[in-house]
Amino acid sequence: MKKIYLTAVFFVGMISFAFSQAELLKENHSLQAGDEHYFIIAENVVSQKGGNNQVWNFSSLKQKGELHSHMLFNTEVEKSYDVPKANVVLEEYGTHFFFRVEKNMMKHYGTITKNNTLIKYDKPFVKMVYPFNFGDSYSGEFSGELITKKNNRSFTGNYSISVDGKGKLILPGNIAIKNVLRLKSVKEKKYENSDHVSRIVSYKWYCPEVRYPLLTIIQSENNEKTRTIKTAYYGNAENIEQNQNKNDEISSMGVKVYPNPFKEQIKAEYELKKNSDVQIAIFDNAGHKITEKSLKNQPKGVYTKTINTGGKDFSEGIYFIKIRTGQQIIKEKLIKIN
Repeated sequence: MKKIYLTAVFFVGMISFAFSQAELLKENHSLQAGDEHYFIIAENVVSQKGGNNQVWNFSSLKQKGELHSHMLFNTEVEKSYDVPKANVVLEEYGTHFFFRVEKNMMKHYGTITKNNTLIKYDKPFVKMVYPFNFGDSYSGEFSGELITKKNNRSFTGNYSISVDGKGKLILPGNIAIKNVLRLKSVKEKKYENSDHVSRIVSYKWYCPEVRYPLLTIIQSENNEKTRTIKTAYYGNAENIEQNQNKNDEISSMGVKVYPNPFKEQIKAEYELKKNSDVQIAIFDNAGHKITEKSLKNQPKGVYTKTINTGGKDFSEGIYFIKIRTGQQIIKEKLIKIN
């Protein structure tokens, strides 16, 4: 297996609240047990081209159904002992996909269908790498066995994943989402004693504010023909557009908080156009105030305040920061990681 870095663009510098820089990170984009993701199933369409500064316009997608994806602990799933290396399971329509989320990647170790067919990998298929940014790619090989009540069939294959696109995604309702990355996955598989090679290409669009895909298009390629077999988009995408617009307003007000996610400290940078009182407070997810800084009659200018977050009051989880500068009040979400 190898990872090829085609660019050197990574997650550095300031972040203007809620992740202004697009990058696929374990903390923000790996499967997380206990989550649920709401998809709208659409009539199938073909994918669009990749590249930098793209505008992917899928505003004309037509709804045909709904799908709720559930993320589970491995121990919650019957027959999970068949895939012991997995630690989180994705369930859709009664089929369970078994993954292992690690520090720098997510691996697919097996699938149990609703009719109890088992697909088990002895050499897993890598689903995602962290961190992953536009221009990065990763490739490797996999092998395993298809196990049914009648027989077992071994298979081998190869895969490649890449972030092949970056730009804006437009979903039905003319919902425009910025800072979107497109993850392309190509998987070729051949069964033992067969010359047929199946080739599945999937495209998934991600943004920093949502852990799971905004849009998924899965295509089958055979004999130089391409057929789309699944198209689905995020059912609550309008909330992302609203939050991004709000963050644009915040940025124009001259306030930045970084890093986000944070570990040992947070820095709040703000600009005062005139002398003003300033209050900076952090609350936990239940609304309890953890810490506060009050500064009286600060002269106009640019300031950076550091808040230490390495103590026992800051366990891993979600927090909110509220900054008051004069008559302006800003409140945004932060994430603490270990």
